[in-house]
Amino acid sequence: MLGENILVAPVFKKGAETRAVYLPGPAEWTHLWTGEVFQVSEHGLHLSEVETPIGEPAVYVRNTDSWDMLEILSHYIP
Repeated sequence: MLGENILVAPVFKKGAETRAVYLPGPAEWTHLWTGEVFQVSEHGLHLSEVETPIGEPAVYVRNTDSWDMLEILSHYIP
């Protein structure tokens, strides 16, 4: 977690193309690269195989009313 609103799950195994990710809840999370939105209950959500191609690690942004994190991050992503 980077603060409360950004979750980064890098790949640690050489040659790995997917990885498991746990999204805490309750919250609504958006996958940074695809824009896919996940509604997560208070029990959290386990995603077993998230695509993680080179240069696109698993990054999720918590959707909040006070910050448009996707808009903020878009200034730093090519």
